[in-house]
Formats: sequence, structure tokens, C-alpha cells
Amino acid sequence: MTEENVVVATFDGFCRSAGYVKRSGSWYSRSDETICLLNLQKSRYGPSYYMNYGIWILELADATFPKPNTSHIIGRLDDFVTDEDPDIAAILDLSVDLSDEHRQSALLKALVVDVLPLLNAAATLQGLQTGFARPLVDRGWAYEPADELFAD
Repeated sequence: MTEENVVVATFDGFCRSAGYVKRSGSWYSRSDETICLLNLQKSRYGPSYYMNYGIWILELADATFPKPNTSHIIGRLDDFVTDEDPDIAAILDLSVDLSDEHRQSALLKALVVDVLPLLNAAATLQGLQTGFARPLVDRGWAYEPADELFAD
């Protein structure tokens, strides 16, 4: 078994502490209306990562652990991180010279301050349609039949 790097360990620790359950490399949280899923995607071009999200809408179809690529809404969590010192791309890129402690604290801050409130709001369809989680829809991709739920 290989040792996890600081990005993977911090992301996994955050998901675990937020109550997500890990299956097949993704983290899942189920509410009465949606399933939110998160995962890290390793870049094929170097030692960097992307944080992805998926939202499965249970009104459209039931599922337990839907595959990320079949989610009704998908996108990158990186787009929602507001702190630019250092920016999220640098935090997620292990070739950027940052200490593990700084990388861990900056990533955890971004996840707790910027990402978790959006994910919590995505637990309801109303949160996705008109509430705090609407940016997950607007900046992500909504696929049929979910796109009709979010048409303006």
C-alpha cells in the first residue's frame, strides 16, 4: 500500500469528518432529495489534482452510489474556492513549493469555508434551484432530465 500524500489525506479526512461515505474512490452523502458526491481526480500531466462534485437528484431516479459521470449535475469544486493566497490550483499541485502544513491548512480552510456550505445547501432541490447551492448548477453541467428542473 502506498502512503497518501497531503492533498489526498486532507481531502479524505474532510469528507470523512463531514459524514460522507467512501465507495469506489468517491465520497457520498445522501439526503432525502439528493446524493452529493465528491472525488479527487489526479492530473495525467503531473502531480496535481482537481476536486470534482456530482449531484444525483432522487426525484428523477433512485440510486445508492451513482457513478460520478452519470450524476445529474457535475462540475469542479475548485471553481468555488475564493481564497487566492495561494490559489487552489497551487494547493492541489504537489510540484508547487508549499509546506505540507501550509497546503493542508489552506485546503482544509477552502473545503470548510467555501465548499461545505454549498454542499449542505445541495441536500435539497430548493437549495439547488433557487437557494445557496444554485451556483453548483450554474457553473456545472446539468444533464437530462435534470436540465429541465433548472431552466430559467
